[in-house]
Amino acid sequence: MNKDQDLERALFRYGLIHPLLDDSLSPGEKSALRKQILSKTYDIPHSNRTTISERTLRQYLQWYREGGFSALMQCKRKDRGEVRAISEEVLKKAFTLKEELPTRSIREIIEMLELSGEVIPGSVKHSTLSRLVSRHTGQLRIPSGGKTFRRFQKDNVNDTWQSDVKHCIYLPDPQKPKEYVKTYLIAFLDDKSRRVCGKIYWAENGSNVEDCFRKALIQMGVPRCFYTDNAKIYKTKRLQTICAELGSQLKYCQPYSPQSKGKLEKFNAYVDRSFEPEARRLGIQTLEELNQYFEVWLAENYNHKVHAEIRRTPLEAHQSEQANLRYVTPEELRKIFIQRQVRKADNAATVSLNGNLYKIEGFLARKKVELRYDAKDLSCVEVYYNGQQYNNAEPLVIRANVWDGEKEAVTVVPKQDETAGEKTLQTSFLKLLQEKHEQRLKDKAHRIHYAKLYQKEDDPHV
Repeated sequence: MNKDQDLERALFRYGLIHPLLDDSLSPGEKSALRKQILSKTYDIPHSNRTTISERTLRQYLQWYREGGFSALMQCKRKDRGEVRAISEEVLKKAFTLKEELPTRSIREIIEMLELSGEVIPGSVKHSTLSRLVSRHTGQLRIPSGGKTFRRFQKDNVNDTWQSDVKHCIYLPDPQKPKEYVKTYLIAFLDDKSRRVCGKIYWAENGSNVEDCFRKALIQMGVPRCFYTDNAKIYKTKRLQTICAELGSQLKYCQPYSPQSKGKLEKFNAYVDRSFEPEARRLGIQTLEELNQYFEVWLAENYNHKVHAEIRRTPLEAHQSEQANLRYVTPEELRKIFIQRQVRKADNAATVSLNGNLYKIEGFLARKKVELRYDAKDLSCVEVYYNGQQYNNAEPLVIRANVWDGEKEAVTVVPKQDETAGEKTLQTSFLKLLQEKHEQRLKDKAHRIHYAKLYQKEDDPHV
């Protein structure tokens, strides 16, 4: 930029502030004059802008009063190109977190900095850090091509649930520690609120789908429509019967069209990008530990996080229509998910069920009886003969954890490290989330219920 352009710019600025330099004007007159200047449009030299902000006008006045006309010729900031909003120490920490695990998003890095006490919550802006990290790593988002689809969203919470199974990380086989077994994540997502309920299992089968479905019903209520793909684990007569008894419609998407479940597919991609890399590098060894970290991650990093599309957390969006949701009682849930098996009693009037031994009434020896039971509670087994119910079967031998939905063949691979060539994480995002989750539970436990206090004050016996 040459001196002639600087001079033109300075002359324009001087003409702009000149009326305000009159010291004889009262504060009210200056305020009215300032509003008049700011309300007009201008042909600003060598600029695409046509208006002046109040902050800019005050800055011109300050420059003139401190340095005279020559001060109005300055244009470039003295600290241009330097990072002002984020300290160098914090920026280096952010770069380290990104380089340590490249799949970490900017939002997760900011949260890690906040949870570890490196920065004050809200002090680091997403756009600023994203620009600096992209400049440092050279990573830029490349728009993906492909077919365009119409976006949709249901009108009410629990109008439609989407469900899918995705392959998760490998864990050591409990029976053969030298081998690794693939795990599977089953998830249910409410279309409007985006709230998700999920669990990780050893196998991809109908029993595990039912187990996770039952968990989702307890947490989120009953859906009006259950929308899933054409996998055989979703096409069982038992699942169709459960949906019919719940009053839910079971619908299947068209084959080879994952876009119809785009919200859940995006959630699965988020799991791939955020949860799984952290879980692999953490060195998790058991399915129970993996599910514990997944529950924490799902609660703190998804259901309690503001969703970019709906502008609030999925949990808040779901609970906003709590009065219109329908839940089932534990007794109804047990009746809906009850299982039936026919067994022939032996001479001692005992029957075997899922590896357990039960004693039934003596006159039913050598007869075929129908056993009705809840797979989650094998200590209570109802006995029916010719459509009539008799005394419940008395458990003789019950093995611990008989039913876990994991008795089918699983994918086993020779022992190989998924973390080969990867360094141990110096800062674990999942552990930071766990601390945050534990603190949330403590705060909730110590919360004062003021309504109960008022009830005690009104009670004459207190």
